[in-house]
Amino acid sequence: MTRVTLAPPKTDAGASTRTGADLAAVIRNVLRWDVDIPDEKIEVLVRNGHVTLSGTVDYWYKRGAAAHAIRRLSGVVSVRDRITIEPHGRADAEIAADIGEAIARRSSASIRVDVRDGVVTLRGLVLTHADRVEAEKAAWSAHGVRDVENTILTTR
Repeated sequence: MTRVTLAPPKTDAGASTRTGADLAAVIRNVLRWDVDIPDEKIEVLVRNGHVTLSGTVDYWYKRGAAAHAIRRLSGVVSVRDRITIEPHGRADAEIAADIGEAIARRSSASIRVDVRDGVVTLRGLVLTHADRVEAEKAAWSAHGVRDVENTILTTR
């Protein structure tokens, strides 16, 4: 019986010999094939396996999908996510109303939603950390949100 072990070649320091250009090409390909990621709007910089993503997307889930897609690639040491969210224009009052309705569907807690230039601030008191997380998810899910500041406190 012959045993075959496959592993990327190592340098003396123990790091993979994949070059920055090779890794950048692999990352570009991964981003291109993921339907959740607008790859044409994302720039990739690779230095010694440290990847920096920059650019703009219109939804928070697209930002997260880009970083998540490359985090476990061979040769990636770290990922710095500098992608900004620039949603298409929407009135702050409309965003706040959508978030308030979504939170009301998920919880009976009284949470105040303030929106200024697409930046959402959540205030209030909830029973559990899970309630706090759900409120933040509701905020991020609304179209037009650029950022969320969750200042909700928990009683437990």
